[in-house]
Amino acid sequence: MDANKFFGSVSKIPVVGEFVIGCAIYLVLSVAAGTTDKFGLPEPYSQWLQYIFLYIAIFYFVTSLCYRLWKFVYKNPN
Repeated sequence: MDANKFFGSVSKIPVVGEFVIGCAIYLVLSVAAGTTDKFGLPEPYSQWLQYIFLYIAIFYFVTSLCYRLWKFVYKNPN
């Protein structure tokens, strides 16, 4: 199977790229928190970190989609 043939069409879809970047943000923040013992926070607050990191990733994904939609709508101001 040719990788360029498989990934070539997927890379043209910007939504997939934005989703992958959002997942990478969540993964990097989660790993950073895990290696530093949840940044020294007590137990109830350290559990909130996963939700906060997830909200950051979702916020990035949604705002990037809104930007792409805005760019598409205002591409032709006629």
